[in-house]
Amino acid sequence: LLAAPAPAAGAAALAPPPAPVYSKLTDATAPRTPLHAAAENGFGRAVAALRDRGVATNAAALELAAAQGHADVCLALLLGGGGGGGDCGGALLAAAAGGHAEAAEAIALSMRRAGDGGGDGIGAALRAAASQCAPPRADDATGATALMVAAGRGAAGAVAVLLAAGADARRADAGGHAAAALARLAGHDALATSLDEAASAPPRVPEPPPPPPLPPVPTRGASNFLPPLSRPAG
Repeated sequence: LLAAPAPAAGAAALAPPPAPVYSKLTDATAPRTPLHAAAENGFGRAVAALRDRGVATNAAALELAAAQGHADVCLALLLGGGGGGGDCGGALLAAAAGGHAEAAEAIALSMRRAGDGGGDGIGAALRAAASQCAPPRADDATGATALMVAAGRGAAGAVAVLLAAGADARRADAGGHAAAALARLAGHDALATSLDEAASAPPRVPEPPPPPPLPPVPTRGASNFLPPLSRPAG
């Protein structure tokens, strides 16, 4: 058995510089830290153990887990503060583009809770992340958003998450195709119909902020509110 690291060097010993690590999921070798390798390969218990030993979670680990659809690992990283708030945008994009609805939903919920509490309950960071463009391949700069990618793949769950997060179903790619058209071209007619409905729906109008609370009513004795009693004559 390996001896446990000394307390003073515990977290540092568990977070060495990245080293080449082979992943069965991607069938590729890439530089990874122990946290990143565990996140990418879906080793949730290892991620939780590293987090609990003081290894700082981060947006890069969250994005690696999201790209492979490891929703439980995403939750473990989010509990550790990895990619909190607006830093989750890349992970939300990776999950949705891969059609991983559960991972996308976990990330969107975390962003909503950490967001600015916009009038429609979504928040600017989450809405921007849901509408950003997916990273293009070297030979493809179509400007497709995560919603378009998920629609083209028929990933109805991821599409629903992105629409709830404020993604714009009316937006078109460089070829003039919106998400509904891409879904229809790929043979996902039912999904295309729901995207058509989302695109034709009126935009959300932010709800007005609640009125300020009324000042407290001072408490006084009941006699202060009663008219004076009239005394009988004589």
